Amino acid sequence: SFIAMLGFYSVLALLFKIRKNSLAMVCIVCLMVLIAGSDLFTLLSYPVNFGTSTASVILGVSLMFLIGVVYVLLGVAIYRQREIYGDFEKWLGIIAVISGIGYAVIILFPVGIVGELVFEILLVSLFFKLYEQHKKA
Repeated sequence: SFIAMLGFYSVLALLFKIRKNSLAMVCIVCLMVLIAGSDLFTLLSYPVNFGTSTASVILGVSLMFLIGVVYVLLGVAIYRQREIYGDFEKWLGIIAVISGIGYAVIILFPVGIVGELVFEILLVSLFFKLYEQHKKA
């Protein structure tokens, strides 16, 4: 999963680098670091049965909160770019903010998961839209 997310967010980072959106770049790098840290922690703690201890629960909740904050910032960065693609990026930013709030408020975690799923699907459609525009140019 980490390799797929790394590739996905790398393409997204390239897209925002081209558009010179530094807040989005910082958020994407933070997301890649948080996802890599989460995967590494899971791999290293699995054989030790660390998943049932209090420390792992605290670490998991704090990691989920940090991912939520980064998604909110990414949503704001995307929302600020709405002049370029109009309503599409406006809704993409709003969905990212809703997803981030769902992750940050632990009780709303299912909302965060559904929001992230919709966000990722819309990002893929944005990639195809940009590819079509680039192919025509």
